[in-house]
Amino acid sequence: MYQGPPDTAEIIKTLPQKYRRKLVSQEEIEFIQRGGPE
Repeated sequence: MYQGPPDTAEIIKTLPQKYRRKLVSQEEIEFIQRGGPE
């Protein structure tokens, strides 16, 4: 009935609008800014 993984579809449907715009967590942002594990 729907497109894409069911878990992702359900998560997106239940998330508030503000979280739909920002799915990257602060921890992920810091990880990316460091350039990786090292």
